[in-house]
Amino acid sequence: MYSAPEVINFDRREIPADIYSLECVFAEMYTVWGGRRIDDFHDFRSEPVLDEPDRMTLVYQATTHKLEAWFATEDGPWPFSLISRMMADDPKTRPTVEDLVQTLPRRLTPQWCNCTPVGSSHGNTTKEIPVLGISP
Repeated sequence: MYSAPEVINFDRREIPADIYSLECVFAEMYTVWGGRRIDDFHDFRSEPVLDEPDRMTLVYQATTHKLEAWFATEDGPWPFSLISRMMADDPKTRPTVEDLVQTLPRRLTPQWCNCTPVGSSHGNTTKEIPVLGISP
């Protein structure tokens, strides 16, 4: 259900495939945080399987085209903008982990995110690490 196109096609799998899978989870989490039911999201996304029209699929690769309409009612364009980049067909165009670490804390509002820096000392240096304490 959460497999990137390159995984489904048995192509080389690297970190961008994980970004795609993370998008699938993020889309479901964002749905629930937005006060909507995950079952409604699944019903909205489900599609008949091409070769077996009596069976339905929830595989993200087959239902990507429905996500923009689902997220159009959320907090403006940013959720879908991020989600669509994370699930791009071309793995090279998906955001990196670093991109996500920079984008998500900036985009989550204070009511959603209790982000606090945690000091981690290594020798004489202290590294600030963002910690996302997200509650619904």
